[in-house]
Amino acid sequence: EWLTNIHRVGRVASHVGHYSRLAYFAVVENEPIAKIRYRCLQVKYILIQYVFAHCSQEKKKKLNE
Repeated sequence: EWLTNIHRVGRVASHVGHYSRLAYFAVVENEPIAKIRYRCLQVKYILIQYVFAHCSQEKKKKLNE
């Protein structure tokens, strides 16, 4: 599960870093490029928070054992 989430973060970061991909998404969704970039960054932030929260919970469990 952790690797899946890391892969998602990398994929979203890749979308933000490639202007042509953002332009494609913007055309498909009929939205401004800035809005698509903002949404991708929000998703990235949420995924990173989830991954770190999940990792810290696993570390706490290991320390308590």
